[in-house]
Amino acid sequence: MTDESADDRFPADGWHSKTEPRVESDGGVARPNADLGRGTELPPADAGNAAAESTDESLLSPHGRSLLAYVGSVVAVFVAAGVGLGLGSNFILGFLIEQFVEPGASPTDSTLVSIMLLHNVITPFLVGPLMAIGAGALLGRALPDRPLTATAVGGTASLVGFYLMTGLTLFLTINVIAQYSTGGGGGGGALDQAALGKQVIESGIPAALVGAAGAYIGSYISD
Repeated sequence: MTDESADDRFPADGWHSKTEPRVESDGGVARPNADLGRGTELPPADAGNAAAESTDESLLSPHGRSLLAYVGSVVAVFVAAGVGLGLGSNFILGFLIEQFVEPGASPTDSTLVSIMLLHNVITPFLVGPLMAIGAGALLGRALPDRPLTATAVGGTASLVGFYLMTGLTLFLTINVIAQYSTGGGGGGGALDQAALGKQVIESGIPAALVGAAGAYIGSYISD
């Protein structure tokens, strides 16, 4: 019977087995054996700077899109609504004038035409705030982590969009009255266009506030 040698019972490298990976020391930082292929690597020194630069860029380009793109999308919705409302008003007023107004007479002499004209002039002022809060809410959902940015963009875009929508609607609405008036004049009949323009400017303020509120709420609940 052969006894195990002292070298077999007590390996030269201490109590570690011959197959156990060693932990090497490198400047006081323990690292596992390279043969294992694992271990946590330290992040590069410029990782913090890259993250800061990305954050700074995202302030003007949230989610990779310019703020102007968000403003333009909201304004485009208002413009599309203005064209639709204006053409619809133009067509229906033209139909009523041809049916109920004698040739050569002023279109506003017809009570039905005057009532429809007044209705179509008021419509964009009523639709504007609804458009603003809807477009603002959608904008806020597109910027779920930036409520203040969404609020500023929503208010600005709603203000510009409201002015464009209302201007297009009123232009197409009043233009049909001018076309059927005697000699192509007459404009909007009894409407005071200066007072109407002042009303458009004043009504843009609540539309902007509603759009900003809708954007903030949409961003807040989506965060």
